[in-house]
Amino acid sequence: SAEAFSILGSNQGASGGVYHSRTDTDSELRLTRFFGHIDFSARELSKSVEATPFVEAGIAWGSAENELGGPLEGDRNEYNSFIASIGGGEKFSFGDHFSLSPGMGFVFANTENSYTAHSKLGRSLERELDDVAVNWDVNSITYVPNLEGAYTRSVGGIDFTLSSQYSYYRTDVLGGGRDTQDLETDSQVLATRIAAEFPL
Repeated sequence: SAEAFSILGSNQGASGGVYHSRTDTDSELRLTRFFGHIDFSARELSKSVEATPFVEAGIAWGSAENELGGPLEGDRNEYNSFIASIGGGEKFSFGDHFSLSPGMGFVFANTENSYTAHSKLGRSLERELDDVAVNWDVNSITYVPNLEGAYTRSVGGIDFTLSSQYSYYRTDVLGGGRDTQDLETDSQVLATRIAAEFPL
C-alpha cells in the first residue's frame, strides 16, 4: 500500500533489498534506497551537554507483486512506488556515552496499483473496483516526528552503539486517483539497532 512504501522508504525505514513472503499468496517486495546524513558543528550547552544539528534526505524505489490463489488463481496484484524524504533534528549528547535525538521528517510518495485479472471472479471485481481498490494512482505525504536514544561504549578499541528509535507516521493523500477512498492513516514504529565501529 501507499502507507507501507512511505514507511519502508523513509529515512527511518528499512534497508534496500528483496523480501519474500509465502502465505496463501506468493508475494515479493523489492526496495532500492539511497540515503544521506549530514551533521553540522556541535555547540556546547553546558560542560556535559552538546547539541549537534543534522539533516538527512533519501530517495527510494519500491515494487511489490502478489500472485493470488484460490478463486483468484492466476491473478496478479502489483504496486510500484517512488519515495523522496527529507528531515532533520538535533542530537543532544550527555557526556561520552548517552544521546537523545528528536527529529522531524517528511516523505512524499507516488504509488501505483495495477491488477491483472485472469480468473472469472477477478475480472468481475476489477470492473466493479477499478480506480477504487485496484488500478489506482495516488500521491501522498507522510509526517514523521521521531525520537532516538543511543548508548555508546568502547570495548577493546571497538565502539558499540545500542540505539532505539520511535517514529510516528501520519499519511495524507495529496491527490491522484482513488477518489472514492480516503487514505489517511497513522502508524507507529519502534526500531532497535546494534552497531559496531572499529579502525581499519
